[in-house]
Amino acid sequence: MSRLFGGPVANEYLELDQAPVTAAPLTMACWFIDDSGAADNCLMQIGDKDVDTDYFRMGVNVSGMQIRMRTADSGGGTNIDTTTTYSTNTWTFAAVVQRTSTDRDVYINTSSPVNDTTDITPAGADRISIGREGDSTPGDSWSGNIAHAAVWSTDLSDDEIRSLAQGFSPLFVDPVNLVAYYPLLRTDKDWVGGYDLTAYNTPSWGTTHPPVIMPAPVYYSFPGVSATLEQEGFRWRKDDGSESGAGWHQNQDVDHTIGVDNNIRLRILINATGDPASQQYTLEYKETSDGAAEWRAIPLT
Repeated sequence: MSRLFGGPVANEYLELDQAPVTAAPLTMACWFIDDSGAADNCLMQIGDKDVDTDYFRMGVNVSGMQIRMRTADSGGGTNIDTTTTYSTNTWTFAAVVQRTSTDRDVYINTSSPVNDTTDITPAGADRISIGREGDSTPGDSWSGNIAHAAVWSTDLSDDEIRSLAQGFSPLFVDPVNLVAYYPLLRTDKDWVGGYDLTAYNTPSWGTTHPPVIMPAPVYYSFPGVSATLEQEGFRWRKDDGSESGAGWHQNQDVDHTIGVDNNIRLRILINATGDPASQQYTLEYKETSDGAAEWRAIPLT
């Protein structure tokens, strides 16, 4: 599954007038299919929506079938292209990393990056766009598929980019600094940061999907516990560290929403009374708040 965009004529895109990161260091990455090879279209952009001069952009240079990173500010801009090329109608991985104002890299698949040191400092970023250049003169809408678009508030290393290109989900790579993640699996929601996108001009859902390895579902269970149990509280926890060091999603007894297949931990405060050897208990869940819905036992393994 992926988002399928219809090109410049259809002008289909995803967008939010808020930027998950506004300055270096930052990383953008996604998987894509170019189904036309006809124009220098845009995959992702973070920039100032009110001008056409300040942005971080990842797209393609079709004259060479390369990934192109363009960075611009009020004083001008610079393009850097990968030396390795891609083919149309094939899933390809792309990433750009802005380390400092004078250090940026562009990546394609597992190839070594191409670097640029031009002094460029985009300002005023207040929009993230997927599938078009979302500045004051928008254009270059994407033609083809995009999936697993992600943004980090840090400059990922070559090894971390290579892990993404080898098919590991962004959830595996520096999750602490992963500020926005759009798998684009039948939803345009951000799985980590709340920067949910709005679809414009009805882009469709593609039936193909890149070879991305997602985290396995996490199951929670009580071993055989024999007692009268009363839940006194709960708290949703991030899967980003040790038992003592992992962060929290919410305060105690506050609900939290996550995407499908997104790792999460649940800490439950239980008051146990009675003989702990007399009975066995199971932990169950429902897939809906409907009172008539079936309760399902969470397996022990």
